[in-house]
Amino acid sequence: MFKFLNFIQSSIGYTFENRSLLYQAFVRRSYTEESGGENNELLEFVGDKALDVVVVKILIEKFGKIIIDEYEFGYKSKYSEADLSKMKREVESGKMLARCIEKLRFHEYLIMGKGDVTHTINNEVSVKADLFEAIVGAVTIDCNWNIDVIEHVIRNMIDFDAIFNQSNENDYVTLIQQWSQKKFKVLPLYCFYVDNYRVICHLKINSINGMFTGNGRDKIEARYDAAKSAYQYLLSNNLILTTINEIGEINIDNAINKLQELAQKGYMPYLIYNFDEKIDNNGNSIWYCYCFIEEYGIKFSDYSSMKKDAKKKVAYQIITYILQNNLLRKKERR
Repeated sequence: MFKFLNFIQSSIGYTFENRSLLYQAFVRRSYTEESGGENNELLEFVGDKALDVVVVKILIEKFGKIIIDEYEFGYKSKYSEADLSKMKREVESGKMLARCIEKLRFHEYLIMGKGDVTHTINNEVSVKADLFEAIVGAVTIDCNWNIDVIEHVIRNMIDFDAIFNQSNENDYVTLIQQWSQKKFKVLPLYCFYVDNYRVICHLKINSINGMFTGNGRDKIEARYDAAKSAYQYLLSNNLILTTINEIGEINIDNAINKLQELAQKGYMPYLIYNFDEKIDNNGNSIWYCYCFIEEYGIKFSDYSSMKKDAKKKVAYQIITYILQNNLLRKKERR
């Protein structure tokens, strides 16, 4: 009865204390009306509310900041309340949640009554969206509303980068095409086929052994997924010409200067570091360094007994994060 649960847990990155909750998330009312037991409707209710909280948290952390200085204070975002509400509705829409479930193929494990099976109810958008919320609800109850755990699971189920970053800077299809044309003067080769109502895409790039595979509801989504895998492979194997190649090795001692170089060349914004000195119980200074980058909506911080070392640590955090998350401005890739 529980054989498929290991796959589900591995996919969402969470191991249940009470595996029966995860099982219940897959049980539809049609099944319990025939066989008894508990269905997933209450878990859907819990998951809907937990999803609300996490999505708002992610939006606020990504697009807003708290301002505390001598001129103003409070919370500020580059987007209006209406804009943020629109983004929240997009993330939580039945269409989006169903798409995530399709990609994970979780709907194939729904436990349904005979009528639902006959009419293949598990392929309906609303049913897939309900399953998404039920899984989140099961996690929420099992972890006792640990918001970090819930967020971790939701991030594993939803590709927020693909939702929030629709610009060409994060269009992996465009990036792969530009890389292939620049390096080999040929276009990458995409091949598609349909498998169990999903479009599968194989991407072949000149000089790279093997193929990169993606899947989606249509060719556009499948191609994007394959291109993303390819780009991440190229980046991790140092095959993409990035600013790393231009400015050399990066380490904690040269991170401050390297960030300055990147800003001067227009690859990223100029940074402002803020400091706070505190005294420990032994009378020694502890320097805290902070840097908020509005363009990325992220705050970095670290500390040391020396002001310069605290700044070095923060700078190294920043440059590592920027490169790992492909956040350099588009100019860098031309």
